[in-house]
Amino acid sequence: MLVAVATVYLAIVARYFTTQLTSTQMNSDAISAQVIAELYGHNSGAVYLGNIAWYSTLLFEWATGWLPAHRAIWDVGPYAIALCSIAVMAWTAWKVAGRSAACVTAALLICASPTLLAQMFWLNNHMTTYYALALLAAYLVFLESHAAAVRKRILMPLALVVGVIVGVNMASDFLLVLVGPASLVLAGTVAWRLAPSAVSARALAWGLVAVVVMAATTVVTIAVMRSAHIYKAPFRLAFATTESIGANFRNWWESVAVLGNGAFFGETLSTSSVLSAVCAVLTIAAVLFTPRFAWKSLERWRARREQVNPMLSGYVIFWATGCTLMSLVFIFSSAPVGLGTTRYLDGVIFATAAIVPLWLARGNITRMAVVAGSLVYCVASINGVVQYETEPQQGVTPTVARDVAEAAERLHATQGYAEFGFAASLTWLSHLKVRAYPFIVCPGRTNSMCPRALDAMSSWYELPPTERTFLITVAGQAFVPQREFGPPLATYHFGVVTMTVYENSIGQYMK
Repeated sequence: MLVAVATVYLAIVARYFTTQLTSTQMNSDAISAQVIAELYGHNSGAVYLGNIAWYSTLLFEWATGWLPAHRAIWDVGPYAIALCSIAVMAWTAWKVAGRSAACVTAALLICASPTLLAQMFWLNNHMTTYYALALLAAYLVFLESHAAAVRKRILMPLALVVGVIVGVNMASDFLLVLVGPASLVLAGTVAWRLAPSAVSARALAWGLVAVVVMAATTVVTIAVMRSAHIYKAPFRLAFATTESIGANFRNWWESVAVLGNGAFFGETLSTSSVLSAVCAVLTIAAVLFTPRFAWKSLERWRARREQVNPMLSGYVIFWATGCTLMSLVFIFSSAPVGLGTTRYLDGVIFATAAIVPLWLARGNITRMAVVAGSLVYCVASINGVVQYETEPQQGVTPTVARDVAEAAERLHATQGYAEFGFAASLTWLSHLKVRAYPFIVCPGRTNSMCPRALDAMSSWYELPPTERTFLITVAGQAFVPQREFGPPLATYHFGVVTMTVYENSIGQYMK
């Protein structure tokens, strides 16, 4: 039944795929990866990526940018990669616990909540980290099940491929540095200690080989990117203060609830909100039970109350460790900022989806509870996804981008500036007919523009002073145009968007 529900979910996603894609393109944070890759060249100056240095995304874009259909690949690619990673996780679950477990894992991940689904359409967020974890789990299971039979000439290239892929993503995201190698090494070590054999020892050894390759690849990737003047944006990650740990814990369980279709906070009592509340309870309980399941399993294995399967023990310890470390990083760091940082916990959902199906073997009552809970979650996901029936109508929509591009081309002012929440969207939705570069309102001065410090190129703020430029503002935003800009050449209004064209480059007044 779960397979049928997951199939229905995919059909609904296909039905509203264009709507979801447009919503992503209207998010400048999400679409900035495509814009930077498209505009990158010899005169880009210094390039500053986001709070995570999405080098792996940039390499993917460079590898496919020469293709005529690269725009479609970049738009559709993120979700295609997500589905491939889900397939990898389903294969891993099947190897460890059989077909039923694989079906539950696949269904839970395919039927992503609207919040998680939206992030699966991004190229430049933490999703690549969680896909890398899925690859490491599959690599571990492969080693534990095939290390004795597969020759070194196969294992070495495999370790290199896995190590390079994960290493590039480690260079891109410090979260993976903290979680990936530790989970792999600990899982391999536990599997070897619980069931000492030549096979488990060889699996651990090849896991360590991959870790060495990861570390080397991370160093090389950062060095290569710096030589190309591509840097991670200045982002200070610190330990949480004692005062903020409590708030971070609250953010943790609220974020987990939202990722599990449990966004019922403040909602009017209704069938939908009750369903959301149930999903919140189920998801939080499942996440909390994941490390407990691993600990209880470890106690049984150490006491030899049941036969130790190195493949199963490694798999359980890997995902339980990953789930725990991701949660600890979230709670005890300065990263959380309310529900706007749920992306740091997407991997917790992946880990839980990997462990929950193992409960199917705990008896008929537990089996029915797992299936029923999974069905509730999947149905809630379907209910959330169908809300994408209509496309967004406000902000920089495809229609607004077309109108701005027509006006800009007519006045020969195809470069300009927009507040960072709209710049990349306008550029991408206009198919680069206009290039809107992001600015922020200088702190404390509503009539001053400052360069955007992330997802930007330094050359964007060095246009010739005499070049005609435009300014994009949106109703309700704080910026007030400076007097130094001079009288505008023309002003247009497209919905809530105002486009003002000037005879000179307003970028020269950046503070």
